[in-house]
Amino acid sequence: MVCVCFAVYRKCQDSDFRCGPEGKAPCVPKEKRCDGYYDCRSQRDEEGCAQTGAVCNLDQFRCANGQRCIEESLKCNHKNDCGDNSDEEKCGECSCVSLRIL
Repeated sequence: MVCVCFAVYRKCQDSDFRCGPEGKAPCVPKEKRCDGYYDCRSQRDEEGCAQTGAVCNLDQFRCANGQRCIEESLKCNHKNDCGDNSDEEKCGECSCVSLRIL
């Protein structure tokens, strides 16, 4: 199976979280704020969040327990790299991370 993913580009909306200083663009949807992934290049979208655990880059897999980020290449390698086996689940399915250049 071959999976193809594409980057998503969108215009800022009024309700978006602004990645730049003093509310300037670029931006990410408000749902991406405090989601455990650095969606902004500046990493501002994860600053001051009450969540616990690891915060991952968009090119990493965040383990279901939230305690670890692993490289995508370690997913579905028949090893429990996460400790909760979440990296070995859904191995026959395609999944894409929405990559944005911000």
